[in-house]
Amino acid sequence: MTDENYRNKGLIRKLMDIILKEYEGYDLIYLFANDSVLDFYPKFGFKRVIEGKYKMDVKEINKLKLNNEHMIKLDLKNEEHRKITKRLAEDRSPISQELGIIKDGSILSLYCNYEFRDDLYYLKEEDIIVILRRENNVVKLYDILSQDNIILDNIISKILRKEDMEMQFNFIPKSKKYKISFELVDKQDDTLFVKEGKETLEDGILFPKPSHT
Repeated sequence: MTDENYRNKGLIRKLMDIILKEYEGYDLIYLFANDSVLDFYPKFGFKRVIEGKYKMDVKEINKLKLNNEHMIKLDLKNEEHRKITKRLAEDRSPISQELGIIKDGSILSLYCNYEFRDDLYYLKEEDIIVILRRENNVVKLYDILSQDNIILDNIISKILRKEDMEMQFNFIPKSKKYKISFELVDKQDDTLFVKEGKETLEDGILFPKPSHT
């Protein structure tokens, strides 16, 4: 992104020094990096953190009582649907008590309007939006937008279909009813780095996908 006439002059180091000094009072600084810059951020005191993968086998769940007939696929060309999405994105509860993101309306709106535009579903009775995709009978649950505390077990039964075999969580899930497995994932689309300092994050942590920048 740097003009050719200004490359190799140490400008990025100056910019990083300014940014890190401005935010040095914060307990935690993190970022996501693509594969082209994995050797760059450690030069500024960032360490790599390997995120976790959480999933559950749903083919054994009794699906005779499932009720997802009230799950509405949102169309952001519809003004009412846009208002619902905007309201829940701007004033949300954390999706997880382990690691939940709040006050992320701007970046969340970008994800809703672009990457996940066709993956937004509204549960009217619960007044929540679930962001999910289905691929080869696997449900990939990316986020849940709710103004109230989220009870994951109740939501799972609302979004499953009879043909579903597995559910993957793109956040740290907590369930009292279902067995959820965990493993470290060394390869992701982007890599989490954390600035070494007051606080840090351990391997196995997982940021919701719509919070990645």
